[in-house]
Amino acid sequence: SYDYYNGVMKRRTAPNLTYYAKNVYNFTKKIIDFKAMYLFGKGVEIENGTPELEQEFDRFMKSWRNSKLVSHYVKLAVSLFSYGKAAEIITWNEKKQKVEHMPLVAGKTGDEFYAFFDNENSLASFSRYYKIKEIIDGDIKFVEVCEIYTNEYRYIYRKVDRWQLSEEIRIIKMPVVYYSIQQPYTFQIKDLQDNYNQILNELSDVNSQVAYPFLVMYGEVLNLAYGGKELENLSFSERSKAIMDKLNSGAIKAVNLENESDLKFVNWSAEPKTLIFEINNVKDLMFKLTSTPDMSLENIKSITNISGLALQILFLDSEIAKQGEFSYFFELKRAINLHAFYLGVENLELYAKTKNFMPSEMRDIIANLVMSTQAKIMSRETAVQRNPFVFNVEEELKKIKEEAENQLDAITAESFDVI
Repeated sequence: SYDYYNGVMKRRTAPNLTYYAKNVYNFTKKIIDFKAMYLFGKGVEIENGTPELEQEFDRFMKSWRNSKLVSHYVKLAVSLFSYGKAAEIITWNEKKQKVEHMPLVAGKTGDEFYAFFDNENSLASFSRYYKIKEIIDGDIKFVEVCEIYTNEYRYIYRKVDRWQLSEEIRIIKMPVVYYSIQQPYTFQIKDLQDNYNQILNELSDVNSQVAYPFLVMYGEVLNLAYGGKELENLSFSERSKAIMDKLNSGAIKAVNLENESDLKFVNWSAEPKTLIFEINNVKDLMFKLTSTPDMSLENIKSITNISGLALQILFLDSEIAKQGEFSYFFELKRAINLHAFYLGVENLELYAKTKNFMPSEMRDIIANLVMSTQAKIMSRETAVQRNPFVFNVEEELKKIKEEAENQLDAITAESFDVI
């Protein structure tokens, strides 16, 4: 079976050639790695919808940060965009000191797991399979294990000779979050990826056959016997071809030609423009259909003004797609609720949003905030909240007020003569 993310994809066939190129140019992996990192590479920002529960929120954020979930969700995104499914199991660790998120990823080197839904499309049960090493009768053996999760129990089955129930554990809540999409990006662009490999390998074949200089003879060779006894029984044309082959390979260095005959080196210096167009077009379509910017060096050099606004426009399609991709993960609402459940802070209303990779023009942002407050279309508090250099809004507003009062006191003092 094919695994486009890992480069295991359809190979071209060329039965009429003894040797042909069969390289894989894996744009699929490049695109999916970019999309996964663009979505989760900066982590997520969690907002508190219940400001009266500030202590509980601080406790949650401390636990969330300690779980170090950036690479965790990047892995899940790669699995989802490549194979259409991913999952995570969220539980306490053995000592109940830390909430752990265990990623389950699909693919040939990934996990084997299945989700089962009820009539209301809610996750009713979930199973995962894996192998562990155990010492049985003095030998180290691999033992198959199946874990089944429901809303009330966690069942553990082991298979030595046959499947047997090993453990049955009562649970309070289903600890699984399952993610799936119908058509992952690998499916959407697989035909384009196959077409790209086919065309580019065909071009490689043409280049390998005609790009290097080779000898061409105009006329006839006088000393056809030259070249050894193996040529004696060949026809005139066969002996001519054999001598040309020997000249091209360097087996012989010279031949005698008739007066008007000549030998010339010929090489192919043309460019098959229609084929090059098709290659570039297929490549561009792979990036366009996945809303991925092609940030190659050639494309970057073509941008005359690499400002924050220009880059935001360049990444606009990716930003729009990013919102949809975040919804595939339920905007992490289920994962956050499970994490909060284990911490005992279920009353929190938490909202997650992905952080932005895009660079911004700080000078333009500050100038716009200043003009907005001066034009009375934005309050000072809102402007401070939008200021990228401010990390604690309340503290900053307090300092601004104190500085304004001190400045007023200084002006008042200067207005009177001290007697």
